Amino acid sequence: MEIAQELCHRLLQEQYQYVIAIHTDHDHIHAHIVVNNTNFTTGKTFETEHNQGKKKDRAWAEVRRISDELCTENNLSVIENPEQSKGKSHWEWDMSRQGLSWKTKLKYAIDQVVKESDDFADFLLKCAQNGILVYYNPEHTIDLKFMLAEQKERNPRAKMTRAKTLGWFYETEQIKSRIVHYKKAMEYSPKARIVRVSVQAEENRFIRDSIDRNNMKLTSKAMNILRL
Repeated sequence: MEIAQELCHRLLQEQYQYVIAIHTDHDHIHAHIVVNNTNFTTGKTFETEHNQGKKKDRAWAEVRRISDELCTENNLSVIENPEQSKGKSHWEWDMSRQGLSWKTKLKYAIDQVVKESDDFADFLLKCAQNGILVYYNPEHTIDLKFMLAEQKERNPRAKMTRAKTLGWFYETEQIKSRIVHYKKAMEYSPKARIVRVSVQAEENRFIRDSIDRNNMKLTSKAMNILRL
């Protein structure tokens, strides 16, 4: 609470009303801050006074700077080079917490539909049948986008994901190629050569060998008698 109060003091300079709510309903304790948009001294809005100009000069950048200062002063961890990473939406964070990000779920769902499709048109149809929202326009540079219907239900403002963002494997031409390869793999039947073994021939061989052995015994006895 003290850190959140100090952040508001440094950012708002006691010129805006605010309310701080501390939440403990998740794995980490965090604060929500609601600010009255109007400066009670000048009457101007917060956007007018603090959220104009270059991105680095806007309010969210100032909040980050002050937050980092406070974390350092209180021996708390600070995110290094935050501009190098893209933030997560609450949906993505929640899926990540469960060990499965929404992008992973989306790619898995697409993979399953690819395996079941006869061609690209069938793929688009089956996506709709399997909870995947699809935008496809071959005349546009960004021709293919996806989104899980479940994600849209939980976050109506969520945007569709470009196929390219999911990876090269999920772009239009690659999906078409994968469908063709899967179909060939399913239709392939190895050329097996059936070798038939004649039971009769094996039996005849056994009899022939038995006769030869008996003949050898009789011949040996006859030779012994002649020697006498």
